[in-house]
Amino acid sequence: MSRRDIPLGCRPFNLEAAKEGAPLRTRDGRPASLIHIISDKHVEYPVIAIVDDEPRSFTSQGVYLSPAESEFDLFIVDLSSHGLSEFEDKLSNIIQSAVNLSDRSELTMEHVRQCAAELLQIAFREFTEKNTSSQSNP
Repeated sequence: MSRRDIPLGCRPFNLEAAKEGAPLRTRDGRPASLIHIISDKHVEYPVIAIVDDEPRSFTSQGVYLSPAESEFDLFIVDLSSHGLSEFEDKLSNIIQSAVNLSDRSELTMEHVRQCAAELLQIAFREFTEKNTSSQSNP
């Protein structure tokens, strides 16, 4: 697989989408969670994500060990290709409800974004585990 090849069900890594909580996965299909972005422009690997319970560093393009291709390279999960568009609609409704609540409480939009990102990652993990187990048990 060349650096240009994108795994099935994924889109190229996008730092802004990752910041907004888009679910991530590695080139070989492992779930990944964005935990920090180093703002210093001189840092070659500013993106920190958890893969297999280990923190790993990536370029702002999601590349693990530049220039060599790696099974750890990051991609954005294309939810529409996984049949999760219904979940996205529900999540949108949750976010809208939370926005309405934030007008009347201490809840900030940052809290809403964090909760939404966590919900989306949990749902994707459950979906992936369900599909993986159903494929291994025909």
